[in-house]
Amino acid sequence: MTTRKMSGRKRRSLVAAAYLAISTAASLLFYVAARATGSAATDTLLGVVWVFALSAIVSASILPPVLERWHARRRRAEA
Repeated sequence: MTTRKMSGRKRRSLVAAAYLAISTAASLLFYVAARATGSAATDTLLGVVWVFALSAIVSASILPPVLERWHARRRRAEA
């Protein structure tokens, strides 16, 4: 059985989609918590933007090494 390897473009697209998903989920959770505590609309909007940006930065620094380790582990298991 042959397995298809993921191309570089597809891998980058997958990582970018993961960044967006993580950032969107964090922003949504922040929005729900801010509205539940009665924050002003401008404070909530500013917080959502900051949470989105910071979570994208953090996931950009953490996610690639994690995915590379996961990919290496899969390669070792297939060998």
